[in-house]
Amino acid sequence: MENIFVVSGIVALIYFLLSFIDVKYIRREEEVNVKTQIKSALLVFASSAIGYYIVNNLGDAAATTVESVQAFDGSPGF
Repeated sequence: MENIFVVSGIVALIYFLLSFIDVKYIRREEEVNVKTQIKSALLVFASSAIGYYIVNNLGDAAATTVESVQAFDGSPGF
């Protein structure tokens, strides 16, 4: 469970840094609204944690192989 939060934290941190660079240096806005960026980073954190959890738990279920069903397909013997 710790691994999920570490990965999500790294993803959120990278998102925060890239969005800060985007606002400050690419768009060249005077004021950077850090509160909005932190909210967005928390949303990214939650989304990546939920996505990581779903992939880890449902990925195993989808990868299991289903055995072929044995069915009678000949003519009846009566």
